[in-house]
Amino acid sequence: MTRARGVAAAALSLAFAACSPQEVVVADLPPAPDGGGGAPPCVTDGDCPSNAFCARARCGDVGGRCESVPLLCGPERAPTCGCNGVTYWNDCLRRAGLVTASTPGECSSGVACGGHDKLPCPVAGTSCARLVARDRCGPGDDRGTCWMLPPTCGADPGPTFASCPSPPPAPPGSFTCVSACEAIRSEKPFRALAPGASCP
Repeated sequence: MTRARGVAAAALSLAFAACSPQEVVVADLPPAPDGGGGAPPCVTDGDCPSNAFCARARCGDVGGRCESVPLLCGPERAPTCGCNGVTYWNDCLRRAGLVTASTPGECSSGVACGGHDKLPCPVAGTSCARLVARDRCGPGDDRGTCWMLPPTCGADPGPTFASCPSPPPAPPGSFTCVSACEAIRSEKPFRALAPGASCP
């Protein structure tokens, strides 16, 4: 092969390489939950089988991976905050509601409800929890945050709540003490008792 022919062949090879398809990253998908490639990628719930939804790792993610929708959820309390601003009693309830992503614990700035404007929760079946700090019982707007609860709640190791108003010394019978689940479901103002404190 002459030098001229060699240069021409090299140029032709580069031209073909420049025209070949190249990968363009549209979305950075999280790894499959099983650690393999079993969970198909998705952008909407419609990309998944009928018994699954498109679960994203973070609220702002464009894509995710199909995750099975749980049919039954237990009553254990392990609050988690969904991307919709609703606090779920546990993460299974969030996934059953087809809500993408979550962070452990109650929503720090969840969807507001109740108050003078009687704002409704945007998700069907949620309760407008009006839990207040120990010293916050009193007149006010009485806004709460939206919670999703199971049909029945399990044993709750968390604090006990006393109905408002109940500033000490409260007259006997003027308040009730309940678990967090009961306080949330009532949609009435309840204050958390100090850790280890018995019902007054």
